[in-house]
Amino acid sequence: MIPKFQKVLNDLKDRENRPKVDAETINDEIRISTAKLLEAGLTARNPVIFDAMVLYLAETKLECRRKGLLICGGVGTGKTTALEMIAAIRRLHIYYADELLRDFVDSSTAFWEKMDVREDIVIDDLGDEVTLNHYGNKSEKMAEVIISRYRIFQSCGARTLITTNLTVKEINERYGRRVYSRLIEMCQLAGVSNGVDLRRDK
Repeated sequence: MIPKFQKVLNDLKDRENRPKVDAETINDEIRISTAKLLEAGLTARNPVIFDAMVLYLAETKLECRRKGLLICGGVGTGKTTALEMIAAIRRLHIYYADELLRDFVDSSTAFWEKMDVREDIVIDDLGDEVTLNHYGNKSEKMAEVIISRYRIFQSCGARTLITTNLTVKEINERYGRRVYSRLIEMCQLAGVSNGVDLRRDK
């Protein structure tokens, strides 16, 4: 049994109306991904990412998870790896911020059809996208996405999982306080310190 997963079960054991679950079955579902994280050295180098991923998976399975995830940290610290594993396990759509902006330029209708779904989605590399300049007006399209996802979160509980190289201060400065406050309200923050760049350490 993975320690962090066991902790979630222990914390919930006395709650009334806790969903009946097969702990070993749930544990098996995340065992392969956890092994990959161990191989990549994430537990030693970035325990915050490992803990956030395992707790998210466990709490989602136990139907007690309300918020999504916002993983902030430097380049190469394993943020994308963690969320790609979550997306694969939970069969979530994963979108890359820079590609989303290209989609918007091609078709704003198709873009919003992807973002306005009442289900959990993953957005990788928030802040990596360019600021659009439409007829002389600058537009942070991802700020609109966050507001849209916040409304969906409020109305039906659909979660958004996000990675970013930006610090919380930089998020606030780029997208504005209104966007930042909603992002923090709908996502559990996992701030990764300046760890080893796993891409360079191979």
